[in-house]
Amino acid sequence: ILKNHYRNFAEVKDYCHYSANPIGRLLLHLAGQASPENLLLSDALCTGLQLINFTQDIEIDLVQQNRCYIPLDELAAFGVDLADIQQRKTTQQYIALVQKQIARAKELYLRGMQLGDNLPGFFGLEIRFIMVCGYTILERLLHRSDIWQKPVLSKPDMLFLLLKTLCKQPHARSGGEPALGKL
Repeated sequence: ILKNHYRNFAEVKDYCHYSANPIGRLLLHLAGQASPENLLLSDALCTGLQLINFTQDIEIDLVQQNRCYIPLDELAAFGVDLADIQQRKTTQQYIALVQKQIARAKELYLRGMQLGDNLPGFFGLEIRFIMVCGYTILERLLHRSDIWQKPVLSKPDMLFLLLKTLCKQPHARSGGEPALGKL
């Protein structure tokens, strides 16, 4: 059954459990790195990535596919109607609602960031590169001046992030910073 709206975050998280998380788990199994710790880290990271994607595509999902991943109870609590999003009404309530979605995505994403340090070799490098790209999108969502602007990574951005990933050593982090350093 295709679901277009979610009553609460538990339903959104359940969606991620069956859509995004199995991909990370499958990759870990294929690479022989499916320890219990890595699986939990992967779930947090994959759910965070999925939430980042949902947040950057709120309007697109709603207008083009009549789909909204912002929980209905949170829309109501912030006083935001789906029609407001369709009409691109920029209100303080909508901005606060989006900031809540970004904060939730960031919290989950950061919870999973240790995964990149746990994985060896080229596989670990690939995962760290994906992680730094996701984190960059997350930061751009957080700091964009236009709430409706979808952040993108250009080819030069991707090259810079790849070089940054190659130059950073795993386990070289301090405080609450991501494994790949502050972006």
